[in-house]
Amino acid sequence: MMKNDADWKKHLLASDAALEFMVSRTLVEAGLSTNANMFTSGLKDDDRSIPIDGVGFAPLGNPNVITAEVSLHIDCQMRGDTARWLFFQDTNPPDFSEYTLGTTIRSIDEFSVSSLACNSTCEFEQSAILADHGVELGAASGDASGELIDKFLRRLQFSLPQLLTRCVNAAAYASVNPPLPFFICPILVTNSPLYVASSEISFESIQNSLKIEDIAEQVPYLVTRRSIDHIFEKHCAREFRENLQFDSEHLMQLESDKIKAGMRTGQAPSDIVESLIQGYKPLLDGYFSQYVVCNFEHLPLLLNDIKHVISSAMDDHEQKAIMNLR
Repeated sequence: MMKNDADWKKHLLASDAALEFMVSRTLVEAGLSTNANMFTSGLKDDDRSIPIDGVGFAPLGNPNVITAEVSLHIDCQMRGDTARWLFFQDTNPPDFSEYTLGTTIRSIDEFSVSSLACNSTCEFEQSAILADHGVELGAASGDASGELIDKFLRRLQFSLPQLLTRCVNAAAYASVNPPLPFFICPILVTNSPLYVASSEISFESIQNSLKIEDIAEQVPYLVTRRSIDHIFEKHCAREFRENLQFDSEHLMQLESDKIKAGMRTGQAPSDIVESLIQGYKPLLDGYFSQYVVCNFEHLPLLLNDIKHVISSAMDDHEQKAIMNLR
């Protein structure tokens, strides 16, 4: 028995279960379906499943037309009522920024009969706030924790290779239904309000501030980075070496057919598979470095923005009956 009627509320709100349910409901309302607990991080110290894989097909909202697959890879973190997440803007000028346009919503067309523009999803980063070094403030302990948010992002990062494996395996064999391009976007959803510090922040402004709004702006969502380290490279190489399944002849024929059809080609699908198995860092960096952090109340806004970017990408895509060339 709980001590009083308020205890059950406190315990429920302290868990992620209610937030996970509400996030799933929001995804369904936006026209996606959800799969639960399909992926784990593979971390020895944290085997908790990533709770939600939101699945849809472009153009989102039109079930009669399917031109691409969409997977929103979502982890949920319920924090205390007083917690605030503060991030700091990227200080680099655009030409020297570590952020890469078009890699937060990853568009992968190399395994499909379609070709997307090389900048198909760049507008997402161009309109989003780019910020890192997230710190949780005002939690019950009273501490400021910079490690906590990184821990959440690390779990999301280490689970992503499983999702990419599933997507590639589904497209790497000859099929009656030609494989579609796919979009992947990892999202960390929290109930905590999100803030981005002013670019003019200083020790003096912090000392003189009375509230966090004096030094930072509240935002609905932001794009952040988590760099690729050697441990993650080894994790990826093991995942792809053990679990990628593909038909090499099909992949080489697909690339040849796309070239004959005059379609834009990036890296050959067979080369991508080999680079994944080898843990090639530049490729891993493009797939697994950038993430969206979103406050739950603003999740519908984020989903609308993602829909817009993907719809625009598919409006410009090129698809030809390359199978007829054989």
